[in-house]
Amino acid sequence: MDIIKKIFDDLTPYHEEIERNLREMIPDRKKLEEFYKKKHINYYVEVLDDEEFEFYTSRYKQFLEELEAFRMERKKENKKNQTEKPYAVLDILLPIKEIQEARFKRFWKT
Repeated sequence: MDIIKKIFDDLTPYHEEIERNLREMIPDRKKLEEFYKKKHINYYVEVLDDEEFEFYTSRYKQFLEELEAFRMERKKENKKNQTEKPYAVLDILLPIKEIQEARFKRFWKT
């Protein structure tokens, strides 16, 4: 959690640095494509109903299993115990209905 907090604390200065770099860059399609692929912060927000949530969680579980299999195979091929991990991926599921009901029922003081 400390690492995630530090990452979020760094987002504003990071965006400022990205803006500075973009202003100094002579843009062409290939440079911009590579720049955004490596440096852009991507996020996606979707609100799901119960059926969509079940579909999402089953597919996400399948993805995690495939990712783990990929990592194990790669570890065998590379025979490395550690690799550099320069990216963080956050997957957050928020039970917004339950959160709002808890607030309404005064589960915590507001």
